Amino acid sequence: MNAQKIKILIAEDDKSSRNLLARILYISGFNQVEEAENGMDAWDKLQQSPFDLLITDWMMPEMDGYQLLSTIRKSALEVRNIPVIIISSLHDVEDIKKVASLGVSGYLIKPFNTKIILQKISAIFP
Repeated sequence: MNAQKIKILIAEDDKSSRNLLARILYISGFNQVEEAENGMDAWDKLQQSPFDLLITDWMMPEMDGYQLLSTIRKSALEVRNIPVIIISSLHDVEDIKKVASLGVSGYLIKPFNTKIILQKISAIFP
């Protein structure tokens, strides 16, 4: 995996969580990281520019992570195939099945650590 070539979009409404995740990625060698404040903002950015990976929180205002994933997968645009990792404090099996049915690439439960995030990304980009 060449971290410098992977363009990542982070969608997270909590600014401190978003900044923490961006810092973790930068420190780990990912220098193409953009941020979105919610699902609507992320959807707009995904339509304007190609990304290699979306990391999104589940619980966000305006458009949550599940709605964002559903919109992406139903899209006629190239973005429909983007790998998506959902981060959530929810760990209900039914919620996990729900996003799995939409083709989520990974699911992280908060709190998370650097090692787990990098393992999930490495599984997508070996």
